Amino acid sequence: MTPGLARELRAAGFPDIQDIQHRQGRQFLTRGGDVAIYSVGDPAPEESWFVPTLEELIEAIPAFARLSRSSGRWSAESSGADAADDSCETPTEAVARLWIALEHKRHGLPDAPG
Repeated sequence: MTPGLARELRAAGFPDIQDIQHRQGRQFLTRGGDVAIYSVGDPAPEESWFVPTLEELIEAIPAFARLSRSSGRWSAESSGADAADDSCETPTEAVARLWIALEHKRHGLPDAPG
């Protein structure tokens, strides 16, 4: 996941990983906004936010419907979404953008930049 998309997810309120045992080998946002990999024994500052996996993103979407690929681009859909973004380079990006869009819709916010 790109640092920019990770920052968007964090800003939209995607929850952090609380169980330290599941942080080994995971990407996280550093204080400077970069993405790094966590290893057991490394300090992970409290303000660090761990990047969700594709599976965690899918689990966080109520009524997740499908993930599809067409002409090399990915899209994700939920029964709660009016339309799916079909311009994503990876499945993780597609599902992350869907989660952000649903969260903005839930809170009555303008569409998220994509």
